[in-house]
Amino acid sequence: MTLPMDGAWLVFPQAGEHEGEGGDAYEVMNFGDQELAALREANRRDGFRAVYVLPGQTILEALGRQT
Repeated sequence: MTLPMDGAWLVFPQAGEHEGEGGDAYEVMNFGDQELAALREANRRDGFRAVYVLPGQTILEALGRQT
């Protein structure tokens, strides 16, 4: 069983003229152990890209690791 804090998460801004812009309102989705479903959801949205974040790593650290 996957604990609520474990698994694949998507967090993205919802405020702004276009989906994915802004910063004062965020949508959070948990996909549990269904990482492929999380990637599909991220890729379904224009302008979004998936970022692989290791356990204990911040999003900024993960972004820095990709470049």
